[in-house]
This record gives sequence, C-alpha cells and structure tokens, in this order.
Amino acid sequence: QRTSKLASIAAARRDLVDLLLTQFDATNYEVVGVHVESEALTRALLPIPLSKVPASLIVDLGTARTSVVFVTHGAVHFTVSYPSVVQETGIEQQHLAGAMQQTLTYVREHFSAFGTIEQVILCGSGAAVPQIDQWLNQLIQVPVHLGNALLHIKPNHVSKKMNRPTSFATAIGLALAE
Repeated sequence: QRTSKLASIAAARRDLVDLLLTQFDATNYEVVGVHVESEALTRALLPIPLSKVPASLIVDLGTARTSVVFVTHGAVHFTVSYPSVVQETGIEQQHLAGAMQQTLTYVREHFSAFGTIEQVILCGSGAAVPQIDQWLNQLIQVPVHLGNALLHIKPNHVSKKMNRPTSFATAIGLALAE
C-alpha cells in the first residue's frame, strides 16, 4: 500500500555552494547551516503549527528583488523571484500586478489539488508603502495583510530601534532556526 508524503527540496549550483564554503573556511568561520530564504520567511511570518496555516503567499517586496513563496499543508511548495518592484518613489504597481497574476496563474495550474490561496502576507521594505495591502487586495481579490515579523519574538526581546520589522523578516526567520 502506497502512502503519499511530501518532501521539501532546495537546490543551488554546486560551484556556488563550494565557493561560499571555501571562502568561509579561508576566514576560519565554521558553517553550521545553509538555509533557504523562503523557509526563513515562513518561519518568521506564519504561526506554528504550520500545518494549520491556510494556503498562503508570502510576498517579500525587497529592494534587490521581489520574492513570492507559496506555502500550504505545512510546507513551502513553490518560490519565485522577480526583479524588484520597489523604487525610490514607491512601488511599480504594473510590475507587481504582472508578477502577482503570473504567480497566481502558476499556482492554480500546478497546485490546484491544494485548494485556493486564502491569504497574502507582505514583508520587505516595500511593505511599508502606504495602502499597498489594500491596492493588492483589490487587484487579486485575496485578503492581503502586512506580515508580523515579530510574531515569535517576546516583546522584551525587541529593540525599540526596530521600527520596521517587516524589512527584517528573512533575518528574523534565520535567527529563529532550530
């Protein structure tokens, strides 16, 4: 009798990983783990247990790139990166709209067995743009809200200087790694 199980697999070019490990070794640093950014975002922004979280998209509106992570049934199932939609003057709405429509179409076509996306969580520096959540909600007709990167941090462990925690969601998720 066969049972179905899910596995999460991340890949990177071996030459890049070897180069990074060699550089750390040359500076006498010991590498204790290599983590995937999408897993760190998930760890920082979603409640535990992850298996109870509805099908979600995490959208990291960073200055270097825009990343979209599809999470459902307790695991990351798909991640895609686009050129950054964050500009000095705000968000390039047309590019964000295109990226979101493309991602939603891909998820519908390839992951329909997992149901529909029930929420979109924003993080990254672009998440601070006023009313970006409302604009995106109207565009894609899925509830959109700003992520709480401090969800798993005790209030007395948060610096008063941390005024935009969504910009640090990846770093916080990496710090929360077991």
